Amino acid sequence: MRCHGGGALFRAVWLRLLSKTSAEIARLKHPARAVGKVLYELRERVQLGVRLIDIAAFCESRLRAYGVEPAQQGYKGFPGTVSVSIGAIAAHGVPDQSELAPGDVLTVDVVAEHDGWYADAAWSYVVEPASLVDRNLVTAAWECSLAGVRAARAGGWVNDIGRAVQRRADELGCRVLERLCGHGIGRELHEDPLIRFSGSMDTGVPLVPGMVLTVEPVVTFGTGKISLLEDGFGYVTCDGAPTAQFEHMIVLASTTTQIISIPGFSLPELSASWLDLEG
Repeated sequence: MRCHGGGALFRAVWLRLLSKTSAEIARLKHPARAVGKVLYELRERVQLGVRLIDIAAFCESRLRAYGVEPAQQGYKGFPGTVSVSIGAIAAHGVPDQSELAPGDVLTVDVVAEHDGWYADAAWSYVVEPASLVDRNLVTAAWECSLAGVRAARAGGWVNDIGRAVQRRADELGCRVLERLCGHGIGRELHEDPLIRFSGSMDTGVPLVPGMVLTVEPVVTFGTGKISLLEDGFGYVTCDGAPTAQFEHMIVLASTTTQIISIPGFSLPELSASWLDLEG
């Protein structure tokens, strides 16, 4: 019977390793805030005729202006300084000479590093003039991401997040892509726990204070099936339907959930007594 006690001890130690100290969280906030500011500033740059490589260059320049380093280039061989995914490309798009066209839905995923600590966030944008369907897709991605954030509270379970995302997606009539997941983050870009946003889910691991996570569902109005592009990096929808995504970095405290990648912005959609936008 002692094996059960040993298993419980191992689980407790593992959960402690997944948590960050207050000092570590403070160090994470600098790159997280920089990434959030860059994505916010990018809203004014998403216009007709802008090249994807110019969007990547803007992000790279602004990150360095905020004192952090772009950290995506070279990760598992990825060639870009940021990920720029357009239309049916669901994730990990490599920025190229392509120009933005009317109705394009664009997702920019930015990774930054400062003093050995990583930040990761993404926003989607729509290029005007755009259809109501295009705008609704971006809105649906935003609302699904918020549903996941609201469900991420200490004392709950990791898969509470995914189930909340899936419920909101069902309400909005969109699909959540199964193979693209959230994760822990800190000294490494991708840490445990893995956060699934759809598909078959048990309770997962407990959510405990000190966890730093990314909530990042990708949604579409299509079938949701994806395949890997020939470049070995990007994922594309099999039916050609566009996708959208918002990725937030959150910190779990005992009674609050801090979003550290959208600092200081006035976002009434996020209002809740337990949600701390300032971090």
